[in-house]
Amino acid sequence: MLSFLSPGFYTPPNTPVDKDKRIDPGPLDLSRLNKSLSDIVNDKIKEAKARPLSTASSHVMDPFNPVEDVGHRTDVLDMNSNYLNTPPENPKQRSDIQEARKRLPIYQFRSQFLNAVRNHQVVVVVGETGSGKSTQMPQYLLESGFLRGKIAVTQPRRVAAVSVSKRVAKEMECRLGDQVGYSIRFEDVSSPQTVIKYITDGLLLMDCLKDPTFSSYECVILDEAHERTLHTDVLLGLIKKALKHRPELKVIITSATLDIRKFADYFQAPMIKIPGEMFPVAVEYLPVDHLTKNRPLWIKAANPTLYLSEVILKVMEIHQNCPLPGDILVFVPGKEDVEQVCYVLSQILKQETVILFPVYAALPFEVQCSIFAPAKSHVRKIVVSTNIAETSLTIDGIVFVVDSGLFKESVFDNGIESLKTTMISKAQAEQRGGRAGRTAPGICYRMYTKGDFETLNLAATPAIHRIDFIATALQLKAMGIHDICGFGFMDSPKPGRVKHALFRLRDLGALDRGFFVTELGFKMSVFPLSPNLSKVLLTAADMGCSDEVMTIVSMLSVNHHIFVRPPRFQKEADACKTCFNDFKGDHITLLNVFAAWIQNEQSEEWSKENYVNQKELERALDIRSQLTTIMNGRNIPILSCGGRRLHHIRMVLSTGLPNNMAYRDHMSHSKGVYRTMSGNNVVFIHPSSALFKRNPELVIFHETVTTSRTFMRIVSVCERSWLSQSQRRVIIQF
Repeated sequence: MLSFLSPGFYTPPNTPVDKDKRIDPGPLDLSRLNKSLSDIVNDKIKEAKARPLSTASSHVMDPFNPVEDVGHRTDVLDMNSNYLNTPPENPKQRSDIQEARKRLPIYQFRSQFLNAVRNHQVVVVVGETGSGKSTQMPQYLLESGFLRGKIAVTQPRRVAAVSVSKRVAKEMECRLGDQVGYSIRFEDVSSPQTVIKYITDGLLLMDCLKDPTFSSYECVILDEAHERTLHTDVLLGLIKKALKHRPELKVIITSATLDIRKFADYFQAPMIKIPGEMFPVAVEYLPVDHLTKNRPLWIKAANPTLYLSEVILKVMEIHQNCPLPGDILVFVPGKEDVEQVCYVLSQILKQETVILFPVYAALPFEVQCSIFAPAKSHVRKIVVSTNIAETSLTIDGIVFVVDSGLFKESVFDNGIESLKTTMISKAQAEQRGGRAGRTAPGICYRMYTKGDFETLNLAATPAIHRIDFIATALQLKAMGIHDICGFGFMDSPKPGRVKHALFRLRDLGALDRGFFVTELGFKMSVFPLSPNLSKVLLTAADMGCSDEVMTIVSMLSVNHHIFVRPPRFQKEADACKTCFNDFKGDHITLLNVFAAWIQNEQSEEWSKENYVNQKELERALDIRSQLTTIMNGRNIPILSCGGRRLHHIRMVLSTGLPNNMAYRDHMSHSKGVYRTMSGNNVVFIHPSSALFKRNPELVIFHETVTTSRTFMRIVSVCERSWLSQSQRRVIIQF
């Protein structure tokens, strides 16, 4: 359990600080500088903000070539540690693994857990962080002989689904994909022999279109249900209905927070509580008098320099004063914060003493997995993460947690989706603190006061109340659920959000005037894409350009790191990108990049020379192959326009993105101001766009991102002749 300390520096029990063993934090000799350390850090933060970041330095893991980077960091990483979770090769390894399983807190509750599952259809498990619930529960069910069918274990994040399945495969001494496998979006590592499948909640929801009673599984485990993702909330409702038709189905709901009572009441199910940390974790807050020099947490949320400087200074203090071993996990709100903290620390701390791992959702999957590689005994690993590392991911070796108290929350409002920096909940604070204490007594430094903590909400707002509902609405309609608000959610969505989603689906042609799903809507629902992109792909088949549009859709489905911009070669990278730019916009630019890569035989050397991300191009190719399989299976023609009618591609995009159109605001005194057709929101073309500063009259865009302004990302020119009559009336002023 977490314990609380009075303000002041804390050293975990049994690890006295020996001044002779303190680590020199870096090359700065503060005695020769006129500035304070705080001023130096603030200067470095400004420097970090002024430069587009990819890789900050040689001791920050390279997000664009993580495998090669891991291999070359043999000076700091222990590559013999078997961190990739391959099956044990000798009896001692097997014995060690089984002993480690017995040391997990859940082991003491094995009999209680199995008895509860035998006697009840639904069991709710409160398993604190590090209890072993994600890896052990499905194994216990198989080992007991109680279950003989397949077990699905949902995870809210793909990196968790992969890492946990690898660990379980190692413990069961099988190859990944045999008895134990995983399924994530566009990647399935399983087989007919798979009995334990770790699967993202979104993918299991897609499976419900064909199998609403979960007949493929004897048991479904909804892991990390406290995260209250939209997919998990829908699955809870579907499972509740399936239980009435399948009395033999076993369901286990797990959470790492105490608000699990709501789940137990929803299913009228018993609860089992399992302790978490294997070692005590102490908590230290900022002292109250800190407010004389700073601001309350809710004010810091609007000023990144305030919370970043506190976090960085605390990391440096830990690194200098606490001997090894003892890795550090840092929580900051967003991607930019992660990169800026990594940059500043890389400039101040000595390369031979630390290795820095940035972690955020948009990173290539390989680098997210690389955080599990342990550092050598003379090196401290510092993981700088968004809330992606709050749950599911257990990183061995973490002794110190530095918590900014903030996170980025996705909010869909008035047609615009934005990420807002906001305060975490008390449940999230407990989760973050629990990441320490896995291998030794730990400490969680909360970069806010105890008073700030008392003002936090008990739990985060469920996603069903704040994010776009359009994809979920289509899936429910395709399952035959007409009354969405009366579906029986644990927390019903707001009627206004549902209505907005249904009208947009009707505009796309997925629903008819009575809001029943159309034939087009059924076809759209089978694609693992947003409804907008599904509509684009299907329309492209009718307009003879589905081959090119399938490539564009695949490129849009990977993250935004197609183009690499290393700090030392920004001019060269920008020059290369210009060669691919199409004067009509970014969608054709993406097509140009992919086509050139294919023409050059998917050469990794070509990718390096042209500053494009080889791993993301390979992933786009995999996605394209899967979309091809779906198209062929549905007898949807794959046709190429042969480069002659590229305007058809943009025309097709306009049919799938009717709510993602914007026109230039001639009434504005500033250049480059646009207003969206839907919602009349002020938006700007993102600086990375091929259309930046060109300011065409009318554009279509893939998405928006909100920072200091709301920017349109992936933007192309739209022709006025493609607009409907109602859309033309919106822009009558020009």
